[in-house]
Amino acid sequence: MALQSVDHALAILQILQEQDEIGVSEAAERLAVAPSTAHRLLTTLVERGFARRSVTAKRYRLGPAMTAARRPNADEDYVLLAHDVLESLEAATHETVHLATLDGTRARYLDVVVSREEMRVPSRVGAQVPAHASSAGKALLASYSSRSINRAYPREQLGVSTATTIAKKSALTRELAGVRVNGYARIFAEWEPGVNAIAMPVVGAGGMSTVALAVAGPESRFQLARDDMRTGHERFIVHQLRSAAATLQARLADAGCMPGGQ
Repeated sequence: MALQSVDHALAILQILQEQDEIGVSEAAERLAVAPSTAHRLLTTLVERGFARRSVTAKRYRLGPAMTAARRPNADEDYVLLAHDVLESLEAATHETVHLATLDGTRARYLDVVVSREEMRVPSRVGAQVPAHASSAGKALLASYSSRSINRAYPREQLGVSTATTIAKKSALTRELAGVRVNGYARIFAEWEPGVNAIAMPVVGAGGMSTVALAVAGPESRFQLARDDMRTGHERFIVHQLRSAAATLQARLADAGCMPGGQ
């Protein structure tokens, strides 16, 4: 019976790789099982992160544990759930706010609410930035194990975008250790001159993160001290990010959009 359940679960994953969504009734019909059995299988896949509930319907899609097979609608769900959180964060900080995910060793920006200030950071939606030069990238890399970091960065030398970009894997490893302790990441004009940023991961079960929230601004206004993480401005931004990340974490978990989501 256990082997049959495994076979049925794998069959559901195959179906979800071939089509966008599946409902309980359809799953039951295709597997030739009772609807209660299909619901139990789908619920287990959600709990393990292999499936997730659709945001807009009582149907199921591939989950974050199937990232290699992720379809575009995964990003659509994140944007749908996060956009008003980004709006609130921009209103509180008056800076540009992005939602980002990781594609390998690059941070990819999914959504944005651009600052209404005259001097501001523009939208980066659709752009892919080296993760080690991005606050969101660092925030997400911090949930990786040392083995995963070594696999992602097989060479010691890293690509450099500005004079302040982290240039070596050993330095990145030390910085990621600090990100894990502090719960957020910073950049000091590391991707483009004159832009500072702070990002916080939205953490799922087991400490893994699928998306991060990043607040960025011109360094003349978004002032950070490299050797002091307790400046008033930094503490304010971190407080706002922590509240926003907690709100988004609860939404994603409820929707089954991250490992451990119910």
